[in-house]
Amino acid sequence: MKIAVHNPFGSLSEEAGVIYLLARYLRRIFPEIVQLRCGGAFSLCDRDAENSWRRGFHTCFQCMQDQSDLAGWADLGVASLTSYLEAEELIETRKWVSFADAESLAEISFKGIVPFPYIRGSIKNRFGIDDPQLHNHHHEQMVRRLMLSAVRTCLATRRFNDQFKPGLSIVAGGDDFVSHSVLGQSRSQGIPVALVRWDIAGRAVKVFHPQSNEVFSCGLVLEGLSSMRGEIKTWPLELLNIIEDLAAFLDINTHQLPLPVASAAQARH
Repeated sequence: MKIAVHNPFGSLSEEAGVIYLLARYLRRIFPEIVQLRCGGAFSLCDRDAENSWRRGFHTCFQCMQDQSDLAGWADLGVASLTSYLEAEELIETRKWVSFADAESLAEISFKGIVPFPYIRGSIKNRFGIDDPQLHNHHHEQMVRRLMLSAVRTCLATRRFNDQFKPGLSIVAGGDDFVSHSVLGQSRSQGIPVALVRWDIAGRAVKVFHPQSNEVFSCGLVLEGLSSMRGEIKTWPLELLNIIEDLAAFLDINTHQLPLPVASAAQARH
């Protein structure tokens, strides 16, 4: 089975520990697990809230390096969203959002993608309201920028899914425009998506089953994951039990032989 992992804010996300522990655990059986990384494709993102919504020159590079460190720890491949965008799409999407009437922004679509629902969480994070005031010039410009980024995320995710064909996508967050776009676009293509979300009230990471929407709740939050030993045999039994239970919850068969062992067994027959 091919698995895609999307965690746009790296180690800043409380979900990161659960996601990369699971990915590392599954990697011994499934070789094709890929981290789908933002790759600095957008002029803004919700991670900018950490710096009072100011984007520094090194912000994206630091985030990409952070995500690369996590992928390296889990021994995952890395795919950049930007590599799945075509040059003409950058021009077409810019024209599309720039010339749209402000009153129509909530309904307009590009190649079948309606991006406005995907940016609602980012709007609330930025302005503290559920619905932007489109007669406000500042709100209108922010909506245009977010919609441009969201539709490009969807286009890149669509092409990535068509080429990689994941049997499961694991997505962190689901509220910011990046993760919501990856989540929504993948579901629209019929790809099972396990949403992993931090529940601040319950102080737990919740994983939503792709089909049933049942919830697996886990109080596991790890900081400095990339400095932890990656050898599964060194993990505490309690930690290993949680990850095995989560894999079972997601209907992932982890009892088949690891790949090198399986290949050797097949060769003997």
